[in-house]
Amino acid sequence: MLLREFEQLSSAEIADLLQLTVNLQLTEEYKASLTSPAASVSTRIHNAFVAGYRNASETMLGFVLFFAESVPTLLIWLNLYGS
Repeated sequence: MLLREFEQLSSAEIADLLQLTVNLQLTEEYKASLTSPAASVSTRIHNAFVAGYRNASETMLGFVLFFAESVPTLLIWLNLYGS
């Protein structure tokens, strides 16, 4: 469309030209894939022991760090209280 033709259009015609309609349709299809079955029982037991060991070591480290942080403060307070 030329500029002269555009200038001659009415505002309603310009609005009709500028109007935009979008139709969008989304669909999702799920297809189950063939994957290997869950890990074997022995692997799951091994993983449970490893997770248990990690939890136990983290707990012990937490106790050690707690006492390393708290004992100096307790000693200072006991020393001040005992004086």
